Amino acid sequence: MGWGCHPDTLKMASAHHRAKNITGEVGTLEYLRAYRDEYRKEVTKNPMRGGVEYIASIDAAIQQWEAGDRPDFSEISIPGMIGTRPSDKHIH
Repeated sequence: MGWGCHPDTLKMASAHHRAKNITGEVGTLEYLRAYRDEYRKEVTKNPMRGGVEYIASIDAAIQQWEAGDRPDFSEISIPGMIGTRPSDKHIH
């Protein structure tokens, strides 16, 4: 592992790329669901402290979005969602 590559950063990057390949896009509710599922697979293979809590925060964001209120992704770090604003995309 290279300097500065935290294992969770690698898990997030891997989950991001697989979710993007699955959905063909980022910044959507479908992408967020796929990212959560792929990240969960990473944590299941190699558990780490904070992984379960991170997945719970993604689940909460999904529930909020499904209820019609797009989450503020400045509060939760998710590749593909960072820098998006609540008005950028709509529920699909």
